[in-house]
Amino acid sequence: MIREDEELVVYVYNVLFGDAILIEVPDGGVRRFILIDVGNVIAGSGGADEPLLAVMDDVMVRTGGRVDLYVMTHEHLDHVQGLLFAADRGRRPAIASVWMTASAAPDYYDTHPEARRRRLALQGAAQSFEAVLGTAALPSGLDIMHALNLVHSTAAHVDHIRWPRRWYPPAWGGGYGV
Repeated sequence: MIREDEELVVYVYNVLFGDAILIEVPDGGVRRFILIDVGNVIAGSGGADEPLLAVMDDVMVRTGGRVDLYVMTHEHLDHVQGLLFAADRGRRPAIASVWMTASAAPDYYDTHPEARRRRLALQGAAQSFEAVLGTAALPSGLDIMHALNLVHSTAAHVDHIRWPRRWYPPAWGGGYGV
């Protein structure tokens, strides 16, 4: 029989169209916390922010405000929008380590020409539809893909995640605003 303090606990939050998962891991009598993504997007218009605040409130309570590992699976708004939005509203967990996808590297699309070609093709198709017919005319699915891939929409969120020392407490060797 597994003791309660040895159980792995997974919280999967309803953030509408997106992801937010908290994993509570037993580690020799200590509870460790892994947060995977926090974001959502609603049909091409960006995210609905209110569910993200409720998620981050719960994460702060369950973790005591300390997350051992944040995992960003990829840089679409439905995965990255929540931490910056919540931080701007006072929900700023201390995060010890961050794992990010390779495509979040600032030079990724410069060093991976096929990925750059595909990204530019998608952006070009969406821009062509938009230029001729307006954003409301984007075919179903393409509107969502376009919104998820807008670099100017995701850049601030990814940068916030990329530089965790700016947003974890001085006691951990960082400092807000560093």
